[in-house]
Amino acid sequence: MRFFSILITIFALAIPASAAADSSFESVRQSVRGMYAIGTPNQPFEDAVATNQFIDGLSIRTVWASVQPVESSYNWSYIDGEVARAKANGKKFSLSVRAGSKTPEWVYVAGARRFYSIGVDQGAGNFCQDVIIPVPFDAVYLIKWKNFVAALGNRYGADSSLAFVRIT
Repeated sequence: MRFFSILITIFALAIPASAAADSSFESVRQSVRGMYAIGTPNQPFEDAVATNQFIDGLSIRTVWASVQPVESSYNWSYIDGEVARAKANGKKFSLSVRAGSKTPEWVYVAGARRFYSIGVDQGAGNFCQDVIIPVPFDAVYLIKWKNFVAALGNRYGADSSLAFVRIT
């Protein structure tokens, strides 16, 4: 009987925490609900896609080297243009930024260590390519990437049309 009482108490204590987590999860889940068109990195969506009534959002994809070709400045023009298109057509948007092999050269010049690998790029017809990526736990790389992610968040984080961000 004592075990049963303890079990009931544990469940009773867990319910409010679970409800709070569920409501937070629900608000996130609602913001990403729907069909999102996935674009080609750094290529504007075709008008037929951007204006399609059955598409709820545009997944805007880019690479770090394009957005921050030099450490001291950012080129937000592609993202800004696609965000404006999404909003003009009543759609949400998501952001996807790829680092890895698309890390800007200035990160390595600043001292980030390189990792050499063989990559698979099926779209290029060359299945085995030399790929250079930063060592994932390199301190210089992590500082530069953290600064970039912070700048991205400062620019787009408060936008109510932003559904989610994917960074790799």
